[in-house]
Amino acid sequence: MKQKIIGVAISVICFVVLTLLFSSFEGGHNGYTKIGFPFTFYLSTGSKATDPETVVSPFNYRHLIWDIAVFIIFTWLMVLLLKRTQRPH
Repeated sequence: MKQKIIGVAISVICFVVLTLLFSSFEGGHNGYTKIGFPFTFYLSTGSKATDPETVVSPFNYRHLIWDIAVFIIFTWLMVLLLKRTQRPH
């Protein structure tokens, strides 16, 4: 049980850190706000578009689902790895 908690904690920390490292928060400075790792699920121009008809929702649910799937697989692998490296008592 302890390996599962440690594996999930490591996975959460890794994904939060990677998401922050690969994100950009420049929407207020003539850039983009991008959030998501490994797939960008939020992309906003900060309402700085030339044609209002081309503006789409900044949130991509499909990429969010893929990010969650990658997180679950990574967490499962982390728990499996920690179980295999466990020392017998």
